[in-house]
Amino acid sequence: MDLAQLTGESWQLEPVEVVQLLSKIGGAGKPLKELGGVKAYRGILTGLNEAFLIDDACKRKLVAEHEGCKEVIKPYLRGSDLGRWNSDWAHLWMIVLPSEQ
Repeated sequence: MDLAQLTGESWQLEPVEVVQLLSKIGGAGKPLKELGGVKAYRGILTGLNEAFLIDDACKRKLVAEHEGCKEVIKPYLRGSDLGRWNSDWAHLWMIVLPSEQ
């Protein structure tokens, strides 16, 4: 362990390679909170998940019946699908209708 990782502010107990990778990731691009211009607190709120969150079978059926559905059905990734370094998508979909502005 590099002693520089043990500062008065915080200790980073990860291997040096991991600390370097995290530093590289943190220095590249913009944080998500800056891209949207708002702070994320709760994620997407549908008001009625049973109506807007669908599985693969329902998506296939909707698209088979109405080809235009493809444009409003988007992949949906839950916080519980996220791991430390990867995601395990449960093949869920969200019906996203444009809001009036």
